[in-house]
Amino acid sequence: MKADYKIEVHTAGAAILTLAELKAFARVESEMIADDDIFTRLEKAARSYIEGRARCVLSATVFNYYALTPDRDNRIYLPRFPVTGITHFKMRTAADGSQTTLVEGTDYRSAIIGQSPYLEPINAGWPSYSGTGNIRFDHIEVRFTAGFTSTTRPTELEQAALSLVNFWYENRGDANRPIPQFINDLIDSAQSGM
Repeated sequence: MKADYKIEVHTAGAAILTLAELKAFARVESEMIADDDIFTRLEKAARSYIEGRARCVLSATVFNYYALTPDRDNRIYLPRFPVTGITHFKMRTAADGSQTTLVEGTDYRSAIIGQSPYLEPINAGWPSYSGTGNIRFDHIEVRFTAGFTSTTRPTELEQAALSLVNFWYENRGDANRPIPQFINDLIDSAQSGM
């Protein structure tokens, strides 16, 4: 994967665990609402931690990907998985910023299964830049959706999220406690099976 790209979240993914699930796992009565905001923030932090460690997206999230050029093998690798769809794919073709919208099956094909999803040109290659001056950083623009559904998400990752939220909840105020190894083992075992 090349370094000259930028990725932004267009539409954030939803929580993977309900407040009721989090409170039940932590043995907190459902009527006790004083810590609901804490549980919500901890669930979001757990998703972020797990996504970073496993290099995956836990719930459907829409991303905008921008790049200056394709990768060395002329493919465009999308830096998140599992990819579930491409909304649009555009390339700037002139200095005035005009774009060409590329069509799957005509201009490119996608290989979005697995941990290294990519797009590659059909036939001769990608449209060329016909302007003068510098190519803009967003020469390549891809909007795509990545993330597991509740039925495709590995159960180890959900268990890791529950355990991590519970650990942080029980140890709030003690930032020096390392994350228990069994939580990282759950994440790593799920990641090796994806």
